[in-house]
Amino acid sequence: MRSFWMRGRGNGNHPLASRVLIPFTASWPKTLVLTGTADSVVECRQRVVRGIQKAGGVAEIVEYADLPHTCWTFAHIFPQLDDGFSRLTAFIYK
Repeated sequence: MRSFWMRGRGNGNHPLASRVLIPFTASWPKTLVLTGTADSVVECRQRVVRGIQKAGGVAEIVEYADLPHTCWTFAHIFPQLDDGFSRLTAFIYK
């Protein structure tokens, strides 16, 4: 998405160009990020969580060793994601 904005069609520093540019506030909805350490964008996910937390919002990240991008969509392949869905349920209801 950012490359689209950088090709002269928009401002590459606009929050719509990348989620790491979003100006988070304390009123941001509570956020749980489930990711794998083999995800190529895990650092961006970490920055998003830190940004929400720094703004006073509630955010948590859970990283699963060696799992790929969008691993949660393949829960039937990665049994460790049973933990992720349990954490998601607990996060929503706390």
